[in-house]
Amino acid sequence: MNGRQYLKNQLSVILINLLGMLALALFLIASGNPVQTALFILAVWMKEYKEYIEQWIHEVKTPITAMKLICENNRCSFTRDLMAELENINRFTEQAFIYASEYQ
Repeated sequence: MNGRQYLKNQLSVILINLLGMLALALFLIASGNPVQTALFILAVWMKEYKEYIEQWIHEVKTPITAMKLICENNRCSFTRDLMAELENINRFTEQAFIYASEYQ
């Protein structure tokens, strides 16, 4: 998966976030809050999303690591196949982390 494919898959989520951010900013400004306040809140919005993705990835990697250790301690043809699939999952989680870091 490349960056364009990721953006295409996540387009609806990105648009919903952008619309939510716009609505919040307009509400804050209409309520008499300074523009700087709205900008600060919008800046914190993208940072929170990035931290959420990073935390999710770390939570996913914990069972992957546990399964890898089990496979390494019980080597057979099945565990070798399982280890290959675990490497694929690990690579996909790394890609998600990179995409979240680059596009936020």
